[in-house]
Amino acid sequence: MKYLKTLLVLALAAAAGTSCGSAPGVALFPQAVAVKAYLFDGDLGRGVFQDFATLHATAVPARGIGLAEGHVARLKRGFAIASGEQGAAACFNPRHGFVFYDAKGQVVGTLDVCFECTNTSTSAPGYEARVKPIYERFKQTGDTWDDKLHAQQQAEVNKLRAEFGMPPVDAPVDWNGLEALVRELGMPPQPTPADFERVRGAAN
Repeated sequence: MKYLKTLLVLALAAAAGTSCGSAPGVALFPQAVAVKAYLFDGDLGRGVFQDFATLHATAVPARGIGLAEGHVARLKRGFAIASGEQGAAACFNPRHGFVFYDAKGQVVGTLDVCFECTNTSTSAPGYEARVKPIYERFKQTGDTWDDKLHAQQQAEVNKLRAEFGMPPVDAPVDWNGLEALVRELGMPPQPTPADFERVRGAAN
């Protein structure tokens, strides 16, 4: 019976990932009222929005690509189910950035996505200052690794991330869904210099 219930849950999750309706997602910066997408060159080692004050120098288009309500819902569902490789590599050279704005036009969060290594990074103003002491408190070396301490660290980090409206660090990622979304927004997952020039002229 438990096995059948598990299959039913997985089937419902799969259906949610292929629907454009009101399937549940994650609390991805719920205070945001607008989201914009950008292509940028993550080789500089920084996210799409520097210190939540300055757009990355390589980001295009300058005004961003505004996401419709349905796009935002799909973006949130991208962290509710898993598809494709999950965190396949340790490198992180994001080319796609999403910036979340509140009703006053202030940046409340960012999401950087790297399709090359299938990794994502989310952040919010004030988050790094709050999370750093947690990592320092539970810092471990390879010779003295303790799984229990690591689990406690992850629990505290995820609690803080929920406070900031960010998905858990171990959240599943629907890479197939995210790829379909960025393509629909006119941004190929593996952009070429020509793609950057084309997107540069896109209107909001």
